[in-house]
This record gives sequence, C-alpha cells and structure tokens, in this order.
Amino acid sequence: MDIKKVISNKIDYCIIVSIYLTCFSIFISNAAINIGSILTILFWLIKIILKDKIISSYDFKGFLIPMSIFTLSIFISGLNNWNNEILSNKFMFSFLFFFIFINEIKNKKEVKIIISLLMASSIIASIYGLYQYYFLDYARIKAFSFSLTFGNLIAVMVTTMIIYIFWSDLNKRTKIILFLINFIFVLNLIFSKSRGAWLAFIVGIFVLGLIKSRKLIVLFLVFLTILFLVMPPQYTNRFKSSFDISYDFEENSSNAYRIAMWKTAIDIIKDNPVIGLGYDNYRTPLSDKYKVDEIKPKGYIHVHNTFLQFGSEIGLFGLFSFLYLMYFTLKKVIIFYKEESKINVKIFHLSTIIMIVIYLVQGLTQYNFGKTEPLSFFWVVIALSIVLKNSEYDELSNLSSKSV
Repeated sequence: MDIKKVISNKIDYCIIVSIYLTCFSIFISNAAINIGSILTILFWLIKIILKDKIISSYDFKGFLIPMSIFTLSIFISGLNNWNNEILSNKFMFSFLFFFIFINEIKNKKEVKIIISLLMASSIIASIYGLYQYYFLDYARIKAFSFSLTFGNLIAVMVTTMIIYIFWSDLNKRTKIILFLINFIFVLNLIFSKSRGAWLAFIVGIFVLGLIKSRKLIVLFLVFLTILFLVMPPQYTNRFKSSFDISYDFEENSSNAYRIAMWKTAIDIIKDNPVIGLGYDNYRTPLSDKYKVDEIKPKGYIHVHNTFLQFGSEIGLFGLFSFLYLMYFTLKKVIIFYKEESKINVKIFHLSTIIMIVIYLVQGLTQYNFGKTEPLSFFWVVIALSIVLKNSEYDELSNLSSKSV
C-alpha cells in the first residue's frame, strides 16, 4: 500500500469537504465561510508539500495578472498607513480560494453538490427571512447577515431563477419548483428594503432583456407597475426615496449620510490620489480632517460605494486595477456564454454575467465586495463558470434537472 497516496487522497477529500462547507455557509454564516476557506487553504498547502507541485488551470493563468495587480495595490497602499489587515486582507484569500476551487472541483458530482448546497443555503436563509418578517416583526429582514448584504445575494438568486425558468430545458415539474422557490426569494428581496439591491435587480433584468428578449423588458415593466400600485406606501416611498439627493440629515438622513460619505471619499482621493490612505484605513482619519459634524466618528465604517471605497483606501491605482479585474472577468464569462452549446450550461454563464452587473450596480451604493458573504459568493460563481467551461463531461449540461 502506498501510504503517501492514501494520505494524498485523504487530503483531496478534506479539501473538497472544506469547499462544500464554504459554499453551504455563504447565506448562513460568516464565521463558517471563514472556517471553510481557511481549512481549504490549509489542506491545499499540505497537498502542495506532499506533491511538491501546483497544477494550474489555463483559465486561472489569465486571472492571475489582474488579481495580482489588485492584490499588489493593497500592499502598496500600506506605504501611507500600514496595518495588519493588509496581510490578512479578504481579497487575497478569496483569490487563493478561487484558484484552489477551479483546480480541485473537476467532475459532475462535485459541481452538482455545490449548486445544491448554494440552493439549500439560500432557501434556508430565505425561510428565516420570512420568519423574521412575519413572526419577529422585523422592519427590514436580514436573514443571517445584514439587509444590504442579503439583498445583494438574493437579487442574484432571483435573476438566476428567472433565467432557468424561462430559458432552460428543464422539465415542467422542475420549473414549477423553481418558480415557487423564486416566489420566496422575491418576497425576501422586497422585505429586505435594500434600495441598492432593488435598483441593481432592475438593471440586471433590463440587461437580461437586451441579451435574450426585449419582451422580457416589457413584461417586467408591466410587473413593476402592478407591484408599485399594490405595494404598501412603506415600500413605494422607500423606492422613490432612492432618487432624493437632498442633503438634509433631518428629512433625508439615509441619503444624506451616503452623500457625506461620498464627499469625504472624494476629498481623500484628491489628497491621496495614487495609493490612497491605506487598505482598511477609511475610518481612521475622519475624526479630524474629513469629519462631517452630523455623523459620529463610529458612523464612518465604509463609504457605501465600492468604487469610492477603493479609490480612497488603495488609491486610483487600486481602483483601476479593480475595474480591470471586473472587465477581464466579465469579458471572460461573455466568451464562455457565446462559445457554449449546452443550453443549461450556457444560461449558467448568462446568469453569471447578470450577477456581475448586479454587483457593480449595487456597488454604487454599497461596499458589497468588502463583505465576506457577497465576496465569497461572487468568486464561487465565477469559479463554477470556469469549471463548467473546462469540463469534458457532457453530462454537466443536465446539471439542474436532477439536483433541484
């Protein structure tokens, strides 16, 4: 018996199980995501020591450059204000997890399990969200996370379900099940009261309509009109408030707070244009030079804008490296979508394109890439697209038909 091979197989198993734990935890537990990711990386390092080599995916070699540049911008930002968060920044670890994922997940069974775990996780969180609304009287549901984060995640799930209901070749029974699940998702999206998620979802549907069918845009406009007429004022007024740009902390405190954050971020970028204040340092100097009187120092948690957050903390170099990473990722998935012939895999790539759109739009009002749950979800979905693209298993075209 080859002891080294037995140990290696056990390590491979531990890596896969750790990846499963991470995926299942995305909608449920921030702590479990971190545990799963750390275990994945630790077991992978042990595997590298035992095998003394790294087998890299062709597609990751393309991602390596933009990911490395963005990671480098985080370290360079420390030249202004170094802190230990730079060494443990979540982006670097999410990139490493992404690399391990696309090299370890290789067959139909593993992909189906991960998709099933993501579905189960989102359903559990959504059921808990409805429980918060109907039984705990939450004004804004948040499931196991925060309202803005949960809204981001659930907006992606709603659009994904719509895509598979309309354009997959799944059987009628499966589509009915997806419709019922999506009804729960839609309720959670509404009850989250996340205006950024609502707007991102709307933009995502319009982009989807432009790609697949203009009729979807017409149907969606009719749906939105009816929804707007029947929804209670607390929801319609909140949606309309999205467009109120008055800088009034008494009458429009939520928007005024964001505007203040954006102004301070722009001022910081003007003063520190190249490398910013330093990663995770946005809140540090705001008690003095950039302070807004109406906002308490502890209120400066983040900018409520992904792009201004990066611009202020890691400078224009970091911001442009992030934009390049997003451009490269979107371009790659669009190529996957155009080249794919298997219908269910093709529309998975389509749902990934819409996910990227939703993330970038919501990023205008929320630092969504700075949260563990949406950051992990984003790169898991991108990794799944790469695995599906690279897989030689034709059976992957029937991924969803037996796993829902």
